[in-house]
Amino acid sequence: MKVEIKKLSVEIINDFYKIHSGDTDGWCCCVSWWVESWKEWGERTEEQNRKLRDMLFAKGEYDGYILYCDNEPAGWCQCGKRDRLIKLTNQFKLQPSADTWAVTCFLIKPEFRKKGLSRKFLELVLEDLKASGVKHVQAFPRSQPAGKELDDGEVWTGPENIYINSGFVKESGIESAPVYSLYLNN
Repeated sequence: MKVEIKKLSVEIINDFYKIHSGDTDGWCCCVSWWVESWKEWGERTEEQNRKLRDMLFAKGEYDGYILYCDNEPAGWCQCGKRDRLIKLTNQFKLQPSADTWAVTCFLIKPEFRKKGLSRKFLELVLEDLKASGVKHVQAFPRSQPAGKELDDGEVWTGPENIYINSGFVKESGIESAPVYSLYLNN
């Protein structure tokens, strides 16, 4: 299988929406960190989320990567400068850092899961960030409790093990919601 990534751009918005639609887990259109509160999040519809995503696109916010498998859109990784997401920085009590990037969403379409693509996808994203001069990346996965497997809906920020296996180190946060960090050598 040919695996590649592309930075989100106006040219591939339709591929973004192929991943983010009601027939996948992507009904959120990857806007959860853009709304003001989690209370508001629980009341939102897919249509509201798509409208907000369209507004972000109109403002030039193309904040991530699409994974392709044999030229088919297979996954999404939201990744960008961390401090643009006020809800994220407030929730994790993060000090401002203009140069820190964050991986904040990680979605593989159901038919592409359980094939080892998450780790490869993250590897390709990190390679691109490093080539772009990014030096510091954080991630915010849910921790897997001992003896319990998280369901697919609980790992929307990415499986914890892919970050650990890629060299990320836990730096803060609480047990169920840690902050992982990776310094890219340039």
